[in-house]
Amino acid sequence: MLKREDKDIDDLKFTVVQFPAMYAFGLLARLLKTIGPVMATLGNNMNVELSELSGPLREALSALDPEEAQKLVLEILKSTSVIIPDPTGGRKVEFTSSTKIDEVFSGRLMTMFKVVVFAAQVNFADFVQGIGSKLASTGPTATQAPSA
Repeated sequence: MLKREDKDIDDLKFTVVQFPAMYAFGLLARLLKTIGPVMATLGNNMNVELSELSGPLREALSALDPEEAQKLVLEILKSTSVIIPDPTGGRKVEFTSSTKIDEVFSGRLMTMFKVVVFAAQVNFADFVQGIGSKLASTGPTATQAPSA
């Protein structure tokens, strides 16, 4: 069963439905190729503050083709929606196209980054945390000196 998580971000309520396994695996492979350093920075802590990602994120984005960056955001947000407040109580917007993403995030790029990180947390937390644990467990221990 696919997990669903809700989160309030910058006064809007976002919902992410977890990707099916094979889709998630393919997207994860692309993400590791393009923004691997950012994923490595997440390590054991998928609740890392966005400010802690600024250096690795800047490096990853500077090496990333702008069209590929847009495609990745569209794919990461594929199963994400938001409730936009209106007089009738709220309107649901699903991020099924770049037009829908523009509608919600124009003038709110920081909010978009926060939502992309949230969607990544929902979909890839177990993998990133597992890799972080493996990296930590294969590092030098108190009884091992790092090789020179």
